[in-house]
Amino acid sequence: MRKNIFACLMLIISANSFSQNYDINQNIDRFVSSIDFTKVQFGLKVTPAISWINANHNDMTAEGASMRFGVGIVADYPLTKHLSVVSGINYHGFGGYVFDNNSLSMATDGDTLATYKINYKEIEIPFAIKLETNVIRKASYFLQGGVSVGFVIDANEEYFPANTSLDPKYTNIINYTIPTRIAYQAGVGMNYLLYGNTKIFGLISYNNSISNIANSDNYTSDHRYTSPIEILPGSMEFSVGIMF
Repeated sequence: MRKNIFACLMLIISANSFSQNYDINQNIDRFVSSIDFTKVQFGLKVTPAISWINANHNDMTAEGASMRFGVGIVADYPLTKHLSVVSGINYHGFGGYVFDNNSLSMATDGDTLATYKINYKEIEIPFAIKLETNVIRKASYFLQGGVSVGFVIDANEEYFPANTSLDPKYTNIINYTIPTRIAYQAGVGMNYLLYGNTKIFGLISYNNSISNIANSDNYTSDHRYTSPIEILPGSMEFSVGIMF
């Protein structure tokens, strides 16, 4: 009798689970089929940026910003006349100049400077909402904000010799770096209609990490630092592109 009751319960649970999964799949199919992909507009952009390092630590201190560059593919899906969802994929670099005891120890005999530069490269996928004005004399203006997920593919520290005829010294820090990061971004931009749906655009945006990119466990276990470190890179980006 107990076995029969247990079997019935398992059958009911399985049926309920299947029904829920079926409903979820139906909802996903419904959502995908409701998207009109003919409305999606694609584009290309280039993004010069001023980038810096925000460091929360008793040793590492930010020392200055650096110029970076990126490229990307943009996808714009309109929800209403003035509201749209923006995504795509970007490849860019970020980082900045910092100072710590390690850089001081490498400055013996005037061989290197006390500051050095941390360099990161990543593939980034943004998700943003864009609020756009009416088109007046072929121009419109917009506000854009959202979040992005980044996947770090390279990380190094660059030490500069005092003798400018010598090449910089690079140290790979990918083991000291968390491979993914989450950032928020907010900006303002302008579109200019060329012909048909083709337009050029400019966007100035602020991008800053909200997740720590430093692998504190490796920094401390390798005795690089004696306490946990938090690195939150940021940048001011100046994107220019074309939508088709």
